[in-house]
Amino acid sequence: MEEQYEIKLECVFCGSTEFEIPHEGYEPEEGEMIKCSNCDKLNDFISIRDVAVGNELEKIGEEYTKFAEDEILKTFKKAGFTIK
Repeated sequence: MEEQYEIKLECVFCGSTEFEIPHEGYEPEEGEMIKCSNCDKLNDFISIRDVAVGNELEKIGEEYTKFAEDEILKTFKKAGFTIK
């Protein structure tokens, strides 16, 4: 099961997901600062990327835990066990 996820970076100061980029396909490098289009403040790319990835991984973990629990309950019920 291979799924793709989209992660949106958020400005540390205002929470906006819009950033100024110099050109299409631009990818910031480590240590680079990117400017928020909403509040004009600079954000450290690596820091906001790591926060966004961590938040998404946590959400994915919760989704898969719920999925696994549901599948286990279905299996037990099919086997004739009573689940409280």
